[in-house]
Amino acid sequence: MNRVGSMADRQRRVKKIHQLLQEAIFFSVQELSERLGVSSMTIRRDLDHLAELGLIQRLHGGAMWREPEQSLGQREHLHITEKTAIAEEALARIRPGETIALDSGTTTAKLAECIVASDIRPLTVITHALNVATILMADPRIHVHVAGGDLRPGTASLTGPRCRRFFQEVHVERAFMTAAGVTRDEGLTNSNFSEAEIKSAMREAADEVHVLVDGSKWGQRSMVSFAHLTQVHEIISDLEIDLDWTMILHQAGVRFSHARTASHLLGEGLQ
Repeated sequence: MNRVGSMADRQRRVKKIHQLLQEAIFFSVQELSERLGVSSMTIRRDLDHLAELGLIQRLHGGAMWREPEQSLGQREHLHITEKTAIAEEALARIRPGETIALDSGTTTAKLAECIVASDIRPLTVITHALNVATILMADPRIHVHVAGGDLRPGTASLTGPRCRRFFQEVHVERAFMTAAGVTRDEGLTNSNFSEAEIKSAMREAADEVHVLVDGSKWGQRSMVSFAHLTQVHEIISDLEIDLDWTMILHQAGVRFSHARTASHLLGEGLQ
């Protein structure tokens, strides 16, 4: 077979592998080899190629679908009004003298901005998000601890074993966390294993866990769960949840707080 034909075959095979992983989440090298009628070595090379492109996640003996993740810069411009309202509502939970944790995310970054603009002092904040730490350093009266680890440039967050151990060794009064999706069965989910691992460790370090999610996250399921609904204390959102979700949260023992945006408040004023 000539080189052009070989390249065309590889492109078709790689596209098929990507499609199969998207549908079934995980395949072993052996399963893909049998399905596509090529050697295990060929499949491994194809999987390595897809992993380099950031389209899948390589695991021992196979590969897993990797959900496309928006960069921090892209997410900063989405749902700004809603995130601001959620952050302002979350700020009311914080008391002077507390030690709190903020995870990575644009909504927690908004909360950091609200903290700097407030008079809640003294305050100690633990985070693994460089963008959050950068915002908080504007006020030297806020004591900031940044967890060490491996930098993920797209999210400006630190992850990995060192970061996980850091949160396993600390205690905070409350943690403020974000999620890519919220469902009844999977709970709170994230698109990245390493991020979810840190979120789980942060959750376990806190007396109270407050989840900050805008309306676009409800009913959405991302790749990996980092908390069941029963493992968090409160969800703060701009969404006016329906009766079904009210019952689900009540049964799980989760408080719900509606963060009213300016448009909500204006609508109430006109009634």
